[in-house]
Amino acid sequence: MDNQDKLDLSQALKGLGDRISKIADLMGGKKSLARTIGISESQLYRYISGDSQPTVEPLAAIARCGQVHLDWLVLGEGPTGIAAEINDLKAIYSTKQEYISIPELRDEGSTETPSTRQVGKISFNHFWLVKAGLTPENLRLLRAHGDAMAPTIKDGDLLMIDIKQNTFDGDAIYVLKLDQQLMVPKRLQQSIDKGLYLVSDNTAYREHHIPDAQKQDLNIIGKVVWAAGLL
Repeated sequence: MDNQDKLDLSQALKGLGDRISKIADLMGGKKSLARTIGISESQLYRYISGDSQPTVEPLAAIARCGQVHLDWLVLGEGPTGIAAEINDLKAIYSTKQEYISIPELRDEGSTETPSTRQVGKISFNHFWLVKAGLTPENLRLLRAHGDAMAPTIKDGDLLMIDIKQNTFDGDAIYVLKLDQQLMVPKRLQQSIDKGLYLVSDNTAYREHHIPDAQKQDLNIIGKVVWAAGLL
């Protein structure tokens, strides 16, 4: 590497901190970016200030998180990736509050609509929801009961449900109301012949075939789009 190349590289790296800072802003702040890529906030500040040069691993994590090309992140050269799309999302995000409260429901086996059983709210980063293609107004939270969907979903796990997706739209996990009992998550799969299969991930439970004539009787509350719980 000759002196000119070293000078060009040095100049490019001077802008690295600014590019990392820009991605942090798009991700909802430096704390959010640091948490997402698994480093301390103070370490991220050192990258941004230039006091410390990130190695390949954190650089790759930042690029993946910001959905930008690594060349652009490190050298400031070439296309940014899908930054235009991120900027569009940022325009949406900037008009909204940083965190959105999603209602948590408790199912007590009644026949009322889900929206009448709200027991609290849990806040989620609005930009994260939009970036995942989710509409916050359509989301509800519900605690899973039982072990029928273990190990995918365990007893007590928190489920995020898109209540607008209340009809079968491809193989996925849906929350259903079965025989006016508690709302339960089940995997719905298209049958090779006709109808659907109602499947539990726990092999101790039998799968059930739903004939085409009975599909309209399925009481689908919504599609499970996210789940989390203690290890």
